[in-house]
Amino acid sequence: MSKRFVNPADFIMPININGLDGRVLRVENENHRSRHELLLIYDFQSNLEKWWGFAIALKNYANVTSVDLPGLGGMDSFYKIGRKPTLDNMADYLASFVKLKYKRKRLSIHGCRLWFPW
Repeated sequence: MSKRFVNPADFIMPININGLDGRVLRVENENHRSRHELLLIYDFQSNLEKWWGFAIALKNYANVTSVDLPGLGGMDSFYKIGRKPTLDNMADYLASFVKLKYKRKRLSIHGCRLWFPW
């Protein structure tokens, strides 16, 4: 890993979707030739800072994005806007993010889970 990728805060930006304030991690492909986009969805016990190293490793293959989910990481809960945290509401939130960010781009969505044996 190169020395210029030492601070995850350099890659995390604020985002507001449907009245919910959160954060998004965005790492661009350094050769700018890749038009492929990769969206990482992390598990319920994680946050963006835990995934930035993995995103840095994947930047050689695609532009990598990871977004906070409502109620997880650094994002507001659905209760703030008067909605319950159901699977349908979570899917609607992700669909809104995909429509906003990836209009006609090639996109892969990957669910990720950190596992620690202790």
